[in-house]
Amino acid sequence: MRLPLSDVEALLDEFGSPLFVVWEKELRHKAHRVLQKLRAEIPNGVCAYSYKTNPVLGVCTILHQEGYLAEAVSTPEYRAARRMEVAPNQIVLNGPYKGSAMQEALITGALVNLDSEADLADAEDICHQHGEACGVGIRVNTAIGDLPWSKFGFSLDSGDALAACRRVTQSPWLRLRGLHVHIGTNILDAELYRIVAARLAVLFRDAGIGRDDADSGYVDCGGGFAVEDAIPIGVDPEEWRVPRTEDYFAAIRSGLCDEGLEPDVTVVLEPGRLIVANAMSLLTRVVALKTIDGRRSVIVDGGVNIVPSAHYMKHPIRVVRADDPSENIWDVYGPLCTQYDVLSVGVRLGTLAKGDILQVDCVGAYTIGFAAQFAYPRPAVILWRGGGRPRVANPGDVGRHVCQGLHPGWN
Repeated sequence: MRLPLSDVEALLDEFGSPLFVVWEKELRHKAHRVLQKLRAEIPNGVCAYSYKTNPVLGVCTILHQEGYLAEAVSTPEYRAARRMEVAPNQIVLNGPYKGSAMQEALITGALVNLDSEADLADAEDICHQHGEACGVGIRVNTAIGDLPWSKFGFSLDSGDALAACRRVTQSPWLRLRGLHVHIGTNILDAELYRIVAARLAVLFRDAGIGRDDADSGYVDCGGGFAVEDAIPIGVDPEEWRVPRTEDYFAAIRSGLCDEGLEPDVTVVLEPGRLIVANAMSLLTRVVALKTIDGRRSVIVDGGVNIVPSAHYMKHPIRVVRADDPSENIWDVYGPLCTQYDVLSVGVRLGTLAKGDILQVDCVGAYTIGFAAQFAYPRPAVILWRGGGRPRVANPGDVGRHVCQGLHPGWN
């Protein structure tokens, strides 16, 4: 999304620089298209938006309006969904530590995927005290290529996952509703989803899910779908070949069908980066120009404390003004007092001057959640819908002292 310089100047004058901007139309369009493609491939498919990817409530609210469930991995995220009046049966609760939210989630019918023996024991105790059996899912992990995601869930390969499923089915206080897996992030090979979906289908059948229950059960294949602009540092852009969204979904359908899983089984997916990555940008002003180690360098007022993903991916960066025909290449640094505050190197930006505004794109995923108040306050986040006054989605820490709370006289 590109705005005229006059509009950008007005935004920074009102909300300060740096500033995160969520492009509401882009967000809604992407969310709609992903759901449309999912239902074309898997009619019984649903999407649960991964809150951790971008937890700004305005973003979450928009995605619920577009038909997305909520995927929470902590008590604060679960509480946020409930504050937004998301019904419990529209919430997926995952994560190694669910906290106090697990009790309410189990009793009210959320999709709770158990991650460990401790989770399983806690769920059994909660339902016993409640006096009524509650439905749960089992999270599994399985070796897929070189993807190191064995921290989460029960090992399918060792037999632990099937043993956990049988413990649930033998408990008077638990009902086995489904299975969950998440194989990684920024996955470029759609075939991996076919493989893992087929393995889940086999476990689904072996565990007898839905066999003696009016609920047909669910298979949750997680997220991890790659984004074209989220190119890791050191990877040749020519080699960053991202599958079409529908290719991922077709692979999952194929894996389930290969093992004869019934078509009425609900398929849950948990997209995060795929939906929000390109729906948010950072606007940041040039504060200084330097030559560093013989290279043209620019310092801006937004750093890696608010775009931590710059440590591992090359964000698209451009100047907010008319295109400059010059071929000047720049290294872009943030304002922090650390040598590691580098937003990007070797960026073609033309001629720059102090006061110019840069737009850093593809910052919608894993920036807000990981942003740190290091030396400077976290900036505001606004929702831009085009025309009219933008809405403040998150005021950030602007106006607060960065040392607030360290001394009783500072506030």
